[in-house]
Amino acid sequence: MSYTMMANNLFTVALFGFSQIERTLIASVCKLSQARAQRVASSDQPEYQVVDPGTTADADILLIDGDDPIALHSGTSDYSRQSTTPLVMVSKAPPHPKPGEYALLRHRLGGLLLKSLDQIVDQWIQQKDTKQELSTVSKRKTCLVVDDSQLVRTQMEMILDEHPLDVTFAEDAETALQLVKEHSFDIIFLDVMLPEMNGYKACKLLKSDPKISGTPVVMLTSKKSPFNKMHGALVGCDKYLTKPVDPDRISKVLQQYDLLQTASIAARSGAVPA
Repeated sequence: MSYTMMANNLFTVALFGFSQIERTLIASVCKLSQARAQRVASSDQPEYQVVDPGTTADADILLIDGDDPIALHSGTSDYSRQSTTPLVMVSKAPPHPKPGEYALLRHRLGGLLLKSLDQIVDQWIQQKDTKQELSTVSKRKTCLVVDDSQLVRTQMEMILDEHPLDVTFAEDAETALQLVKEHSFDIIFLDVMLPEMNGYKACKLLKSDPKISGTPVVMLTSKKSPFNKMHGALVGCDKYLTKPVDPDRISKVLQQYDLLQTASIAARSGAVPA
């Protein structure tokens, strides 16, 4: 990584391989990081920008398609010439990163890319070893976000990542209902328009279960119709927020349910979650 980039919190990312859809997704995540920094003027959070193919040699981070042999060869060749440049390998199968490399499962690219890049930058800046350091003041609160839109999940991840929460994501109601059976959540953000089972029906099922009926359910929708709010109230939802979600409103909801009272020092390790 270059010290020039670190000085203004902008880090460049070089791509090797990936489909056009994936490249667009990666570029969108990088733009979201820039919007995040602009929203909080005093924030020291890093920003990311995808560089042009011809300038990959000067990139701060290399993102390589591990399922593309040509991209794999090209990217690792660049890495061998710049051994201090962090390398993130993206693949379908569970990855086995080499020392100094990072790994990310392909199906979690959109949801975890920003957090992974932040972790890489944080580790590099602090110059710490990769031994796990965990000092928890109290148990972190848990949150479930249910939305079939990758963009919305990424936006919610960025917003919730600013709070001391452990966040889980689901793309449909069926998966969410299974998750609440297996895990305990302190709050659930539930999209109205979901494939197969919609959010209203899912909310009704959640509220009919005595074990989780007390868990706050916040409905998310792009519609502002009073009918939708009434429908949400009838199935037992606790709050109703319109999209795009305002970060300040999310903070107020979390504060209302006392979910901002605990804090912890997050675990830091040398591997990016896959």
